[in-house]
Amino acid sequence: MPWIKDEDGQPILVAKDSTENKLDEFHKQRNNQIEKNSYTRKNQKTMKTSKVRGVQPNGQFKDMNVFEVSFENGDAGNNYAKGNCRFEVGKEYQYEIGGSGKTPSVKFIGEAGAPAKSFGGGGSFQKSPQDKTEIARAVALKAAVDAIGAGEEPYKYVNCALYFEHYLTTGQQANQDAVDNALNDRKSDANDDFPF
Repeated sequence: MPWIKDEDGQPILVAKDSTENKLDEFHKQRNNQIEKNSYTRKNQKTMKTSKVRGVQPNGQFKDMNVFEVSFENGDAGNNYAKGNCRFEVGKEYQYEIGGSGKTPSVKFIGEAGAPAKSFGGGGSFQKSPQDKTEIARAVALKAAVDAIGAGEEPYKYVNCALYFEHYLTTGQQANQDAVDNALNDRKSDANDDFPF
């Protein structure tokens, strides 16, 4: 026979199949589930968007500056930054809020309307067209050096890199003249027996 507590909190002995025991078991399971859900909600982080109402310094934690950030939708929490706070009063931002501390943590995601940055999963991180062009040029130059080999004149690498860059930026092979020129430059260097 199990012990349960009565309405006054006093322990009483009841039969295992009694209504009181079944009701007590139900309450224990429900309270455990509520506690588990509360813990999960408390540790869960949520992505939101709102305008910043206020930002003020709130001390330091290890090597991080702590800023208390409040939003127009009523959210408030601490933002941790190595330098200055990225949130500005009056601007609308995407942010993540949550955590297990007494005060929720607020993580800067980006300005509202800007593409979401993601470094490991869903969402996308969009590079500017200028960034894409610079990356294509760097990759093309590396491919040209790999294709021709080290120790050649710089103009040879540049000509070959232009061919690779065209492919990287358009996804199409350059016209046949460009292909022939890139290949002939390499062949002519190997055959230094030209009369001129």
